[in-house]
Amino acid sequence: FPASTTKIMTAMLMMERCWPNDIVTAPADIEKVGEASLHLKPQEQLSVRELLWGILLRSANDGSVAAAVHCSGSVESFCAKMNERAKQIGCTGTNFTNPNGLKDPLHVTTARDLALMAREAMRYPEFREIVRQRKHTIVRSINQADTQLISKNKFLQIDPTADGIKTGFTRPAGQCF
Repeated sequence: FPASTTKIMTAMLMMERCWPNDIVTAPADIEKVGEASLHLKPQEQLSVRELLWGILLRSANDGSVAAAVHCSGSVESFCAKMNERAKQIGCTGTNFTNPNGLKDPLHVTTARDLALMAREAMRYPEFREIVRQRKHTIVRSINQADTQLISKNKFLQIDPTADGIKTGFTRPAGQCF
């Protein structure tokens, strides 16, 4: 189970399908998305760029769902595009069922496939810029009290030359990097 390392593909598809200044509006049921969160409110708006920071640094599950709906109209449609893109870059053991990595027995990948996804995502300068940062402040339309994002990637604290990429955790997956 890939846990939040799933968000490598989510962010990559956002960068490929959206402009950084596009505005993403959180769907009406956004508050139902659990665990790591930007605490998005229904109809809250963020730019794609700000949402990328939230997805990659905070590991925002709600941000990933908002991104999926923005990019493809639904989570299901976005996951189909995730699976298609994974195959394009040579992934053979990956199946995405959501954009955030929350528990699902059919949501799986391999270490090899994660390496392929990470290598592909690192081709994007904006992705590289975000994943190597320890913290960042975003601009939001509604929740002004929750703007400071801090990465949980301990390697960024230990080694200032570390690239970062993505961490994740769920009980079935354990600690992922």
